[in-house]
Amino acid sequence: MVNFYPEQNYFRLDYSLDACLQSGDRILTAPQFAQARIENSELFLQWTRVLSLRLGCKVDGKPTALYWHPKINNPDDLRGLVSELKSWYAQGLTDTGALKVPRARYLDLLAQAKSQESNSRSLWYISDKALHLSQSNSFCLNLVLWTTEIVPFLGSVDLAQRYIAKSLEIGRNSIGVLQIKSDSYSEDPQGRVLIFGNNYVYIDLITNDGYDDNWRFAGVPFSAADTEKISPPEENSFLAELLSKRE
Repeated sequence: MVNFYPEQNYFRLDYSLDACLQSGDRILTAPQFAQARIENSELFLQWTRVLSLRLGCKVDGKPTALYWHPKINNPDDLRGLVSELKSWYAQGLTDTGALKVPRARYLDLLAQAKSQESNSRSLWYISDKALHLSQSNSFCLNLVLWTTEIVPFLGSVDLAQRYIAKSLEIGRNSIGVLQIKSDSYSEDPQGRVLIFGNNYVYIDLITNDGYDDNWRFAGVPFSAADTEKISPPEENSFLAELLSKRE
């Protein structure tokens, strides 16, 4: 069973993360919450933030972005990640409401992302060419896999395919995949915690809207297991470009 923390509104990231730690649950990343929705369609009506982030900035004059789904296997992993995010938050948000990310940390994550090549990853690198092809809006479900950042958002080609199939099964016609592309053109690295929306018809996946508003996370016991599969991409698409690793 998925639990949501905190039960009351928290308008600060640090307070909310501390409340989550006290629960004793593992806070879910985007792939984990997507899998939970596939297994329980009632969760499509629940909004939540997850412990996954979209980060971006210019590197060598070119815009870049990455999605990060941290591996959280035990309470120590969770405490370490919470401590890191709280240290970013303590610097104050950017003028667009994003977290300020240390440049060395961003470059380290970016290097790790570039080294990952499978169709299921904990880190996804998005080059300037892929950013140009990426679309952000609400889309018919038969288009969303090939034109948007749904795969890096969910962390896996197969998981995105199964998520779309589940959306069709429960009667959805469209899905929103929105991100703030301007983050990739910032001179200083910044990042946003990912959000799953709960509008049954329109918006489904959305990055942080840029404001320090209600922070709510989803969690499950640490014993809960992940599942993943791998499927090939379609040629001549944003996804194919993303997987090709061409600069």
